Amino acid sequence: MKRILAVAAGLAVAAVLILFLFAPAFSGDLVLPQYFEVGIFQVRYYGLIMAAAILAAYFVARINSWRYGLSKDEVDRLVFWTVIVSFISARIYFVLSNFNYFQRHVIESFFIWHGGLSIFGAILGGILFLLLYTRKKIYSAWQVFDLAAISLPLGQAIGRLGNFMNYEAYGTPTDLPWRMYVPEMYRVQGAEYYHPTFLYEAIANLIIFAVLFRLRGKL
Repeated sequence: MKRILAVAAGLAVAAVLILFLFAPAFSGDLVLPQYFEVGIFQVRYYGLIMAAAILAAYFVARINSWRYGLSKDEVDRLVFWTVIVSFISARIYFVLSNFNYFQRHVIESFFIWHGGLSIFGAILGGILFLLLYTRKKIYSAWQVFDLAAISLPLGQAIGRLGNFMNYEAYGTPTDLPWRMYVPEMYRVQGAEYYHPTFLYEAIANLIIFAVLFRLRGKL
């Protein structure tokens, strides 16, 4: 019964998002805002979505930690430090990837509020940290990686919605029915409609998550 209710809730949320967010944004009837204001502060939707992505992966890992020989407290520590290290390494990777610019504007390397994080840097930094962190633990890095394998795809799927809100990580121009409208200020080419490649990856990650979640404890 719980599973049926969870599926029904997921479908309901998906229907609401498609009807009130994706459909009008893809057609160009709605231009997505980047932030909302709370007093003198700007709260960016990208940041909120990233936080939701991390929390989703964290809760999946915490609930299933016992299957991989890890306590919930250990998961708390792992996630806390891994998120910090991955965030820093994601920024370092981005800066190095755009070294020609940042060597002329060194101080801007620290302006994270201007954007600029790389998922590749986050992955590399996170893996390296976990390999070092688990060297003197009673559990191995492989146990952590097994747990991460069922947790991170869900977080990545949610995180890609941040690209949607920022009009980034879209593909080449297209006339397909599910094409995505991109406002002029965010276009890298002259066309109005593009492949929503962030959505392709989000769907793929959801499928991967569903398959691995189903197989947890069996392999």
